[in-house]
Amino acid sequence: MEDEEIIAVVACAAVAQTMALYAASSETVSPASKKNILTVNTLRFERMLHSAACASWFEKNLRCTKTTFVRIASFLEQHGIRFAAAKVKKNSNEKKVTAALYFLGSAGGYREAGGAMGMARSYVMKITTEVVRVLTGAASAVISIPRSRQRWRAVEDEFASRHGYPGVAGAIDGSLLAIECPDKFDGFYCRKCYPALNVQAVLLRTTSS
Repeated sequence: MEDEEIIAVVACAAVAQTMALYAASSETVSPASKKNILTVNTLRFERMLHSAACASWFEKNLRCTKTTFVRIASFLEQHGIRFAAAKVKKNSNEKKVTAALYFLGSAGGYREAGGAMGMARSYVMKITTEVVRVLTGAASAVISIPRSRQRWRAVEDEFASRHGYPGVAGAIDGSLLAIECPDKFDGFYCRKCYPALNVQAVLLRTTSS
């Protein structure tokens, strides 16, 4: 092939490539289409909430039964939970509560909780802040200790009648929650050699066995 022919072929290829790039850049883009999808809402939460097969998901990821979760969500609603700073119609209040409990019960951060729930990191932060605000405000009305011997005796009697243990006012159990390693981490390592917080819970006389 002569030099003139080679130059002609290269020139034709360059022109063809330029026209292809121009055509691609001139294509109309639908206003509804999105170039970047930052979160994918794949969790069919409402379906999970009404499915008996998903009961173990709540226990594993939220550290409570599905029945307890429904009670928590109802409690928060009764005590004035406001998600004004996190308004997304496709996410119900129950799913927002789920995002907060997922964050509080896992070792990951807001990004991990958002990825699991199909929400943005900043969105989960706003939800969790509101849930913690309501729980903190209601703590004094929910957590109380008897102030007299008669009330202690009444607690013991009811605990014995429900659970069969006389002379007991409550049962305490603990659980290690793995956390991200803090700056001063020496005091946060548990016996299993990872950073964790020791969370304790009290079984009241009215708690079902």
